[in-house]
Amino acid sequence: MHDELRDSIEHLITEKFPDISILLIDLVFIRNNSLLFRIELNTNPPKILAVKCCISLSTNQPDSIFAQEQYLALKQVEQALGKCIYQVPEPLFLDKRHGILVMNWINGETLTEKLLKFQIGLRAQSLVYSAGSWVGMFHRVGPLEDGIFDLEHKIETIKELQAQPLADELFREAGELLHQSAIMLHNHRIKSSWIHGDCKADNFIIHKTIVYGLDFNLRYQNAIEYDIAQFLNNLELLSLNPKNFHLRWQRKELCKNFVQGYHQAKIPISPQCIAWIRLYLLFSLWHTTLSTSKSTLKTWVLKKLFQTLISELIYECRGLFVKESLSKIRIIR
Repeated sequence: MHDELRDSIEHLITEKFPDISILLIDLVFIRNNSLLFRIELNTNPPKILAVKCCISLSTNQPDSIFAQEQYLALKQVEQALGKCIYQVPEPLFLDKRHGILVMNWINGETLTEKLLKFQIGLRAQSLVYSAGSWVGMFHRVGPLEDGIFDLEHKIETIKELQAQPLADELFREAGELLHQSAIMLHNHRIKSSWIHGDCKADNFIIHKTIVYGLDFNLRYQNAIEYDIAQFLNNLELLSLNPKNFHLRWQRKELCKNFVQGYHQAKIPISPQCIAWIRLYLLFSLWHTTLSTSKSTLKTWVLKKLFQTLISELIYECRGLFVKESLSKIRIIR
């Protein structure tokens, strides 16, 4: 498979740049539905390209539809953002038949790689602030509009998970709280826009003063709180990992800085919706991760991480929903 992809990439690049030879084709990473290659062309200075090959999970063949969606999403967001410090990789061209899209290569480390460095110290907070600013701008330049917080499908999912519960009192408690508070939040007015869909530190590169967002999909619009909640959950799980004790002591400040960065876009957000979505996403992830896992040290550590964060979110949600009834839930700036 990899050799076939290399041949397709080499043919495509040679076709697009007939007078330039290829110095290097390097496979950078493999995911379930894609492979990313780094291509170095023989120019002065060398031109470096990122080539993403999209693979269908069901057929293990090139996914032309997903490749086209990714390419068009990059074009659309690049145009919407314009010339500012919030950017995406520049899309260059698409080979739909082979499920390949070609972009400019972005130098630099992902936000996750930066955060995991022990010497990062307080600079971690400014980096996370920048990621929050990118997400806010992404939502701002999208089709931002008033919407309704629709939880009907989520409530059904909660019932399904409750029917096959984990043997943990916190799991039962979280499910009950989600169900009760969903009734209060159902049809609550929110802002909707583009949703990144995989909003986590892995998908940001901060190079000098430029913040790049990666791997988003514009297939859906939804409550903007989903991206915020997903990033905060990922950030806290990362910070709570025993290997990352240098982040643990400042994890709440990291979350605070992400939200402060987001506020630069001046879009109203609902703390109640963010807290509910965070608890729902963790509740679902906890069940998916541990319901079929064997008892190992890794499983035990994951269980402790989920218990810590779920417990904190239960406390936060109760505070928010006891404080204000549905009629008093307010959207803050």
